[in-house]
Amino acid sequence: ELAEWLARVRRKQGCIAQRKAAIFLYHCRKAAGTTVRSYLEGAGRQHGLRLLESEGLVLDPGFMTNPSVITVTTLRHPIDRVMSLYWYE
Repeated sequence: ELAEWLARVRRKQGCIAQRKAAIFLYHCRKAAGTTVRSYLEGAGRQHGLRLLESEGLVLDPGFMTNPSVITVTTLRHPIDRVMSLYWYE
């Protein structure tokens, strides 16, 4: 299992080196998605990568299995997330 994961990481690194990769950000509301997006936009420009993004309840599994897409998401403690949603929206 670890060897398979490492092989996938190496394939993605090869795609990055060839500037054929993309970054997919699954943006969960009130879980630092805007901050992460800003960082990934800069990293994408620096390495010539496209930034793809989705926000909401549906995550296309195609992004998870595509060898040239690096998938990023953020997680937050559920109670903290609900409190932030209550106080700031």
